[in-house]
Amino acid sequence: ARTQRQGLTVIGPMRSFRSMPKGVTETPLKFILGSCATQMTWTFQHIRDEQPDALIWLGDLNYPDAMGLLAQTESGYTGLWKDFLATRELRDIVDTACFVPQRDDHDYGLNDCFSENIPEHGITTWEGIVHPGVEYQFDAGPVGVWVLDQRRFLDDPALPDTVDKSMLGPAQRDWLLQTLAASDQPFKIVAAPMPLFYAPNPNQDWSKGFTAERDYILDFIRNHVSGQVIFVSGDSHSGAVIEQDGIFDIRSSPLDIPSLGWVTASEGEGVIWSDVGKFYCVAETGQTDGQPFLDMRLVRVGFAVNTGLGVATGLPAVAVSDFGLTDEHLTEVVWQQRFE
Repeated sequence: ARTQRQGLTVIGPMRSFRSMPKGVTETPLKFILGSCATQMTWTFQHIRDEQPDALIWLGDLNYPDAMGLLAQTESGYTGLWKDFLATRELRDIVDTACFVPQRDDHDYGLNDCFSENIPEHGITTWEGIVHPGVEYQFDAGPVGVWVLDQRRFLDDPALPDTVDKSMLGPAQRDWLLQTLAASDQPFKIVAAPMPLFYAPNPNQDWSKGFTAERDYILDFIRNHVSGQVIFVSGDSHSGAVIEQDGIFDIRSSPLDIPSLGWVTASEGEGVIWSDVGKFYCVAETGQTDGQPFLDMRLVRVGFAVNTGLGVATGLPAVAVSDFGLTDEHLTEVVWQQRFE
């Protein structure tokens, strides 16, 4: 098939999905948000069965930087992403859902990378295969979604923690604040790959070394932005729901990896729920008596088993059947809340 649109020609397979309406609508919408996957098992079957309108991926798409020296080239990255995006479990979802991807460190080609050490193939390949832009925003029904890049312009983490030290860079930060303030959407989801609060791993995030910028952004939101603002983050391989002064951070990570390197949950002021395992986040809109609402829920797929060498997320099928359990027994909504 050959498609021409707005001056671009695309050759290859075609797919379609339902356009997402804007403003208050009787049509319900469902988004799935999550990050971090090196395999595709139960989690993606559950996501498929949710029949989402959009899959918003918050980074670490297949960990191509961990697949050996031959993968650390533009052609190597291209092949890995093409294969991953064509995987049946993922295609079962994105054949009918809008795919909304963002990069994190492993997509850029280096764990814990920042603006000064990103490999070139981590930039060019993604922009040619997956998505041509950096940050972006879209409206769907009563929800506005902001998709952030926290690596491309990330300052050296060793710098002093001041408001001028940024995970977003000045231009992206100004864009975020200005567009949030200008939006009249009643619900605003900020899809940020790295957490706001209390990530249990030692990697970079807003809660370690970038607290001045984080607090500046949150103070601006409280004083200048209307509606309910909810951050959904990933990266740190644990699930959490944290609320501070009306702003939520829902951590939805990982979607599907065989083991976790960190075995502790988040603790601190405002922690509503936190644990390890495999997670995805669901954001679903609707209305009652003409008034819109947004249902948010965090789903844990399977359960976590401490092996002594780390945390394995789930048990082999034979072990599950030995206990008379099925995947449905092991999967649960660990937190949910309606916003109106």
